[in-house]
Amino acid sequence: MTIEPGLVLADRFRIEKPIGSGGVGLVYRAFDLQQQIPVAVKCLRAEWAEHLRIRRRFMREARAISRLNHPNIVRVYDYGEDPGGAPYIAMEYLDGTPLSDLREQPMPVPLLLEITDQVLAALAY
Repeated sequence: MTIEPGLVLADRFRIEKPIGSGGVGLVYRAFDLQQQIPVAVKCLRAEWAEHLRIRRRFMREARAISRLNHPNIVRVYDYGEDPGGAPYIAMEYLDGTPLSDLREQPMPVPLLLEITDQVLAALAY
């Protein structure tokens, strides 16, 4: 299944635009029609969705993350499979500067310490 703006996933998440990508997944900004809030939807790339081992790992990740409740970890609202069988995770949308962009420039020590503290708090959870 091709994910394009306007597509409604699981009768709930209207895809708006792509916002990121990784090795096996794509992330889209979407709108949750039930909760009336923006969300991020992570989907497997089509070429990986056919691999059972990758799909199982993706769904394990979704189940594990959905059990977490911490202010420094994104909240998962839903996960499942699209009509074509490709898995997705719908999660809290965070609007801001990605950490990967921040590392490209000098960072004030207080900001660096604040970010480090938040990351460590999430990892300790």
